[in-house]
Amino acid sequence: VQSIVFNISAFQNTRVIGVAGFENKTVKPFKDENAGYVVANQISQELQSYNKYRVIPPPRESEDVRLQITATPPPANQENYKATGQGERDHSSDVLPYSNKKVDAVLIGAVTRYMDSHVNRQGEIKKSISSGVEFGAYLVNVKTGDVIWGARFVGTQTPNIRGFLEGNTHWLSKEELSRSAMKKVLKAFHDKKSQ
Repeated sequence: VQSIVFNISAFQNTRVIGVAGFENKTVKPFKDENAGYVVANQISQELQSYNKYRVIPPPRESEDVRLQITATPPPANQENYKATGQGERDHSSDVLPYSNKKVDAVLIGAVTRYMDSHVNRQGEIKKSISSGVEFGAYLVNVKTGDVIWGARFVGTQTPNIRGFLEGNTHWLSKEELSRSAMKKVLKAFHDKKSQ
């Protein structure tokens, strides 16, 4: 897990988080049509276990929303950004899945790998005993449009030698592995929040 806070003040003041369906960037032959929604829903459920936040779960249809993160608005859209009294930009015309009146930040992301199969030597897709998950998640301040926290997870299940020798190895499905990944990502999130 790689986790970084870009704006510590905005990060610490975030209380209400809207979770958007993650963009599904899995590709054939291992494309999983539900990967974006499943991972976003899992991170939403894990966030709800922390009673510091009010979490709005991802709507099923928001998975296809494409959000582009930019440091400054494109010149053609400059008139859509009006300065507010605190020197922040007004993003009310931006395409965010939640109104900035309802949430402090929106959690967006993309899933690039979500699989539990492999291609054998004959070119056939077969079920694997292990799975692989890769995704990125970003917490975006809805008032400024700035990314205030980001994390990336890349992982596969590695066998526990001791468990293997004792016959206690349990191979995780891609759903179980991504849920385990959420716990690690949000542990990093919570640890950074506590600093």
